[in-house]
Amino acid sequence: MKFWTKLLVPVLALSLIGVADAAGGKGAKGAKKAKHEGVAGKVVSVSSDGIITITHGGKKAGATKVEVKTDDKTAVTIDGTAGKVSDLKPGEKVVVTPTTGTATEIKATKAKGKGAKAPKAGKKGKKAAQ
Repeated sequence: MKFWTKLLVPVLALSLIGVADAAGGKGAKGAKKAKHEGVAGKVVSVSSDGIITITHGGKKAGATKVEVKTDDKTAVTIDGTAGKVSDLKPGEKVVVTPTTGTATEIKATKAKGKGAKAPKAGKKGKKAAQ
């Protein structure tokens, strides 16, 4: 009996520590971190009075338009470079913090333009020889 008690007590203690650690939250493996804090979306328009309209929450049918108020204290970065609210362009992806009230920070990435494609090399053959 003493043998089993000496064996099972440490095993039970270790298993309880493992369960408590998994329920802890912050240090637990597999815990997902949010990609960002704030409202994420794409710029639809920027007005002269500092109100930005963005869409967020999905593609087309599920997207909602949100108006974001800004002021002279709003910090704007576009692709890691400091900018102004007026530098934001439609189609740019943004993360606006905080989620309510006047924006204090806007992080943007430029929209990937659909520039002119380079012409493809012609086929070798009868027409190329003519």
